[in-house]
Amino acid sequence: MMRRFEEAARDFTFVLEVQPDNAAARFFRGIAWMELGRLADARADMMAAQGMGFDLGDPEAQQYLTAVAQEYVVVGDARLPRCL
Repeated sequence: MMRRFEEAARDFTFVLEVQPDNAAARFFRGIAWMELGRLADARADMMAAQGMGFDLGDPEAQQYLTAVAQEYVVVGDARLPRCL
C-alpha cells in the first residue's frame, strides 16, 4: 500500500479552497498532517472539523484523534483540549 500523505494533504487543501466548509476534507487533511508529523496542523484541522459538525463519534475518527492526543503528550503539549 502506498502512503501518499503529501499528495493527500495537497488534494484536501484544494478541496478546502473551493469548499471551505467541507468538514470531512478538513478532518482527513488533519490525518494527512498527522502522518507527515505536522501535529499542530493536524490538531487544528481536526478541531475545526469538530467545530463544523464532523461526527467525531465515528470509530475511525476516534482512532486518529486518540493518536494525535498521544503524540501531543509525547512532545509535552499540555494544552490539548479534552475532546475525546
